[in-house]
Amino acid sequence: MSTVKVSVIIPVYNAGRYLEQCLDSVTGQSLKEIEILCVDDGSTDNSMEILERYARQDGRIQIFTQDHQYAGQARNLGLEHACGQYVIFWDADDYFDRDALRILYTTACREDAQICVCGGYRVDAQSGRKYRVNYYLNESRIPDTSPFSSAQNAKYLFNFCGNVPWNKLILRSFVMEHRLRFQPLKKANDVYFIMLALFYADRISVVKQYLIYYRFFNTNSLSGSGDLETCRCTSDAFGSVKKTLEQSPGCTEEILQSLANKAWGSLCYNLEVQTQYGDYCALFDLYKTHVLKELGLAGRSRSFFYNEIDYEMVRRIFETSPEELLLFLVVEGRRSRDLTKEKIARLQAEIDSLENSTSLKVGRKVTALPRSAKEKLKKLKKL
Repeated sequence: MSTVKVSVIIPVYNAGRYLEQCLDSVTGQSLKEIEILCVDDGSTDNSMEILERYARQDGRIQIFTQDHQYAGQARNLGLEHACGQYVIFWDADDYFDRDALRILYTTACREDAQICVCGGYRVDAQSGRKYRVNYYLNESRIPDTSPFSSAQNAKYLFNFCGNVPWNKLILRSFVMEHRLRFQPLKKANDVYFIMLALFYADRISVVKQYLIYYRFFNTNSLSGSGDLETCRCTSDAFGSVKKTLEQSPGCTEEILQSLANKAWGSLCYNLEVQTQYGDYCALFDLYKTHVLKELGLAGRSRSFFYNEIDYEMVRRIFETSPEELLLFLVVEGRRSRDLTKEKIARLQAEIDSLENSTSLKVGRKVTALPRSAKEKLKKLKKL
């Protein structure tokens, strides 16, 4: 093979349902000078059979195996064998625009970038419907100049894009220079790698096209999971980032503000999607007693937060009960899942009081309960 321009590293774990679509979109890339490093993470389905079949058809595919250690360790193993000028970490259940690597690579080379970021669609795993979202690339939070450094975008360094690896082409020598590796966590193992890469970068480029199709799982993947163990991985990951940043030259208060706001977005999501009342309360208490203080979110004024609802939620964690915060989330439409019947005994009195009162006991006064809130609360009582 000629000089490898991009090493595509793909962790694979029981991805048989989507793996062929993924591999078709990777092998069909218009940029041909690539290597495809697939790391099977102890799959028990037909993933390995599919990988071997594609490897026989395309010599650019290499297969590596490991016991089930999650995606972070699989990416690290692929990185050990990579020899491309740039690397990108794609997932086995996603698919990609055929020109994705060509556009990213051409832009990165033209601007001598260490990192090149693009936009991505969110694809509903059940319906296949595509959604255009700005979470993966928020153009309103990038400087006018390109490329730009971390210092030039300090306030939004961690907020102009998602802390995911699959929409970022990264210079391999830059990764090796800073000894960047993914953490061995069950969930959020990419947080440390990506956020430190953004912090260390002197030259970050942006491609405004949407080139990635990220398949979003509501309940069947770790990214959609709300169990307490994986939620704790998230706070651990952000805590590791903060500790490293505070010990690094060039870390400013703006960068720590960006980190805190980014962290709260993920922490808040984990709180919102809890399905067991006991886990919800445990996470609430963990945030109140340790996590929010450790990440620099406790006692902050409204101006520290990038939006009002985040400030309100953090304030309420310290000033109200888990039940009252839950009711606030319901009224605000932030509950994406209902808790199980276990919570009814704890919330029944609160809900009855709420429906019979002329004021809403969630920290703000209203003369009548909104119709949507009434409907949601009735649904809670029916569980």
